[in-house]
Amino acid sequence: MSRQNAYYERLHRIPCNKTGKRMVKVGTGDYYISSQDEHIVTVLGSCIAACIRDPYVGVAGMNHFMLPLSQCAANLSVSVLNPSDANRYGNYAMEHLINEILKLGGRKNRLEVKLFGGSNLLKDRYDVGRHNIEFVENYLRTENMLVLAKDLGGNFSRRIVYRLKDGVVLVKKLGLVDSNKVVREEKQHLLSINKKPVGGDVELFD
Repeated sequence: MSRQNAYYERLHRIPCNKTGKRMVKVGTGDYYISSQDEHIVTVLGSCIAACIRDPYVGVAGMNHFMLPLSQCAANLSVSVLNPSDANRYGNYAMEHLINEILKLGGRKNRLEVKLFGGSNLLKDRYDVGRHNIEFVENYLRTENMLVLAKDLGGNFSRRIVYRLKDGVVLVKKLGLVDSNKVVREEKQHLLSINKKPVGGDVELFD
């Protein structure tokens, strides 16, 4: 089993009773790419999820990142980096998702991009969500990639379901109880990022 396949295998999969499709749950720092008729589901607060698809070859995927930039992650290859560590950062998560789709036959000029998340759920002065939005929009503008749809900002959490076969994204605004849970989880992730170097035992540089 390849490293990427092993990574995908650890992701949580649940059957959807309504559609009969397999749903793959993507959490913070995760990504998933497939050419199968599957659905990807995630819950977002200040994080961003980019849903990217080449409709011609039928390959699509989603990432889920928490912070905009890590110079360390940008300068290390995936061979020495835990994917979940690196994909917490937008610059790595975007490059990684796009490159993996291209490896499976996608072409950059055909890619459909849809963006979700970036709320001010943590209500801190830094406003992680706003910085995530600014990063991903600037990134795609620089790469000359058109955003077909987006649902960004606000002060609420979202649950999104990405249908890989037709590229449709279903968005549900979550209530206070679910949003509070997302806040707790994001704060825990931020603490873990501060405590754990991006590359584990690898010596990093800025």
